[in-house]
Amino acid sequence: MWAHSPSILWPDDHAWVLATEIDFDSTLVAGTRALVRELMQTSGLEVLSIPTDADLSRDGDVLNRPE
Repeated sequence: MWAHSPSILWPDDHAWVLATEIDFDSTLVAGTRALVRELMQTSGLEVLSIPTDADLSRDGDVLNRPE
């Protein structure tokens, strides 16, 4: 049985947002730079800081794109 989870959530004050896109292999968290730094320093998480205009589609993967 598959567990269901929300695809987007945020606190009442909208200080941050967490989004999981069904077609992507990542969960995105947007928030302050301090929040991103704290997440990056959290043991057990794989966290990368990306620009707000990052292309997360297959075409945006310039390292693994077939030639």
